[in-house]
Amino acid sequence: MTVGVLATLRVEGANAERVRDALLALAEHAAHEPGTELFEVHETVDHIGQFVIFERYCDEAAVLVHRTSAAMDCFRAVLRQAEVRPDIVFLTPL
Repeated sequence: MTVGVLATLRVEGANAERVRDALLALAEHAAHEPGTELFEVHETVDHIGQFVIFERYCDEAAVLVHRTSAAMDCFRAVLRQAEVRPDIVFLTPL
């Protein structure tokens, strides 16, 4: 069953560029992960440093591949340095 993910995060100040770069690197990696159907990174027009990520995976196993990847570990390290925690919502298509 397809799994959707909506992740949002807000980064203040100088950390925004570092997190933006890390998100784009993660998206590049995710594009090559088996079972990843969509991984789009967006930044809101009105708030630089506010990011919205749309993700879609073919099944739970693909989500696990993404969540346990080395690229995800690198991204988490950047988030820890920036002291940012994303809000993550898992979705089921209707």
